[in-house]
Amino acid sequence: MTPPTDDLSGFRWYTGATLRPLAAGERCPVLFRDIGPVALAMFLRGALPRLAGPLSPIVYMRTADHVEPYTDFEKTGRLVVLQPLVLGVWHSGVPHIYVAKARPGVDFATVGFVPGEIPLTEAARRLSGATDTRELRDALGGRIHDEAVAESLHSLDRLAEELARSERRAEPLRKASQSSDRGVKERARDEMAR
Repeated sequence: MTPPTDDLSGFRWYTGATLRPLAAGERCPVLFRDIGPVALAMFLRGALPRLAGPLSPIVYMRTADHVEPYTDFEKTGRLVVLQPLVLGVWHSGVPHIYVAKARPGVDFATVGFVPGEIPLTEAARRLSGATDTRELRDALGGRIHDEAVAESLHSLDRLAEELARSERRAEPLRKASQSSDRGVKERARDEMAR
């Protein structure tokens, strides 16, 4: 498949940096995508509608060398894009971050799942020659990978239930803090301070 030839230079306003295409013959590393627990559960069920967020015009991907600005305590795992050149990736202008134009659909044959227990540097090494999810499965242990996917989906479902319970409990406070009544807002703020 021929990679798209989208000109992404106009997205500087979105990334905050100067984007540039990969040079002819430039090697593209294995790229990962962090999508959050809800979207990841959708992906594992084969129902994710697109790699980018619902309103994002571009999709961000990163190398294994990127240091996340947060700690993933749940170890939810990441997506791996096995053929990033097919997406027409560009350098984002930020080290270790690549972007591509957001498009509908996900190619479940070339975008796979890396369980959270596998460090991304290890995953990148093991997946450096993989071109599809069959090869990904083999490189990540075959049935062991299948079991990790099932366990991850179970954990994501449990996390979603916990988040839903938390949201139900937090709803009255959120409504109060967003109230147009100043007194209600101040009482909510004082309650949060306590």
